[in-house]
Amino acid sequence: PALADAALHARRRGVPLFAVGIGNDRPARDLKLTDLLVEDVVFLKDVVSFDAKLIASGFQNRKVRLTLRREDAPGILAQAVVTVKGQARPQPVRLTWRPEEPGQFQLVLEAEALPGEVDVENNRQTCTVEVSDRQIQVLLVYGYPSYEFRYLWNLLTRDSTIDVHAVLQEADPEVVLGPAAATGDKQALWPFPVRRDELFQYDVIILGDVDPALLSPAMMQDLADFVDKPGKGGALVLLAGPRFMPMACRGTPLERLLPVELDSLRAPAPNEPLADGFSVEPTALGAVSPPLQLGDTPSESLTIWRQLPPLYWMVEAPKLKPGARVLAVAPERLDAEGNPLPVIVMQYVGAGKVLFHATDETYRWRFRVGDVFLARYWVQAIRYLSRSKLAERGQAAVLSTDRRAYTAGQSVRLRLRFADDRAAPADDHGVTVVVEHEGHRTRRVELARSALGRGIFEGVLTSPPPGDYHAWVAVPALEGGTPSVDFSVLAPPGEFERVEMDAAALRRAVETTKGRFYTLAHAHRLLKDLPQGHQVPVESLPPLPLWNRWPLLAVFLLLLAAEWILRKVVGMV
Repeated sequence: PALADAALHARRRGVPLFAVGIGNDRPARDLKLTDLLVEDVVFLKDVVSFDAKLIASGFQNRKVRLTLRREDAPGILAQAVVTVKGQARPQPVRLTWRPEEPGQFQLVLEAEALPGEVDVENNRQTCTVEVSDRQIQVLLVYGYPSYEFRYLWNLLTRDSTIDVHAVLQEADPEVVLGPAAATGDKQALWPFPVRRDELFQYDVIILGDVDPALLSPAMMQDLADFVDKPGKGGALVLLAGPRFMPMACRGTPLERLLPVELDSLRAPAPNEPLADGFSVEPTALGAVSPPLQLGDTPSESLTIWRQLPPLYWMVEAPKLKPGARVLAVAPERLDAEGNPLPVIVMQYVGAGKVLFHATDETYRWRFRVGDVFLARYWVQAIRYLSRSKLAERGQAAVLSTDRRAYTAGQSVRLRLRFADDRAAPADDHGVTVVVEHEGHRTRRVELARSALGRGIFEGVLTSPPPGDYHAWVAVPALEGGTPSVDFSVLAPPGEFERVEMDAAALRRAVETTKGRFYTLAHAHRLLKDLPQGHQVPVESLPPLPLWNRWPLLAVFLLLLAAEWILRKVVGMV
């Protein structure tokens, strides 16, 4: 039984406990990095986030430097200083890195060794990241040459990692079909793809303030299929505009792709002067999303967002569809319930992604700084939306645990990661893992989608008993084999599992029983403090069966003989 249970039992019996704590109550000093999560394949100059768990014991409120470096080079790629809580609980940490050259890199995330650590081998985690320099195919579609269209087209054509084609509905036919377009000039305008296979060759389609009436029903259906068609799963960016979008999408195949409810939209009046600007601020989810990382660290990114020039025009979309993820809001614009209105919203639709902007004034972020932050946001957003194109086609998903061996009482953290997040189920709780334990009942664990990505699902198996386990994915059914993982739960190793004195548990026990706690230095007071003793029944002894014992029979016969002799003597016989 635990010490707390013994203390409750003693209290019920009226027995005060007097405890003498021997030893050091400070835990062994150790830092441990676990559960490293990073994208396997990324684009050149993309923001790569390295998320891990740092477990610290014996280092209360100490600052620890984390570094990221190549295993074959001494230079530091990224670093951060975190303050550890020292309570032996996992603490999330994050480092970001922008690769400047393509290739495959073996990287090491490491926490500096602190004085007095018992084990420095668990201070590091390694991973492999492949950096691709292939071009991303982007189709930019707009109804008219607005400021947003012009600045967006210019910055995308200057980026060597992006191959962009532009469609402008109000352009003259001779401009669209002129010599520049025929020669493949990036500065040329193109007609909207009529054939389905031509549209599907793009990775990302940016749909600005477009008049849906100028697109045929077949084109609109192709746009919808571009996003949610199994095996395709393209990315669509929808930008609100003062003329058409997104209100004109009502009744079209695009309506179901929008992450906002059209019935709740309210746009400013066409002739209404817009004198009050608003800022754009990332939400907690947006702060960890790659498109919104405008700085090298999360804190630097948040500072940049707060210093960006204000915007003025936006549609109010207070009602979101289930599953919509708000990445950024306008703190100065509130809905009827007092909540900030969303500005940037993302939603997974079928196998693809849809990013919605409630404004078409991101070009204002160029004020006095040029394309620095405008280009960084848009290029990162395009790379993030098309990142699933880089997924390896080998194993569809990988099931893993945070470690291979556990001790009894510890919980097992299960994680399923899809190589291509388009293959992930649409339901946030659409993954079920079966855990088999020989000689025991199987258990089913439901995994929930992680905020770190669409293709990452996590769940916890609580306190499994000792033994060997085999876990495998039951739902969904995946091509190329069923992901599985094996792990073991070991019996507690005994008294050396925790060598420090548990002073807190001893103090709670003596307080429960109205006793006292001493350290070894004050143990000489124990005899003086002991109260006057009195007998207390602790437990009833087990009964002894006497009827079938020969001494009892001998005593019984002796008593009968004595009675007969006595009667004989007094003349009663």
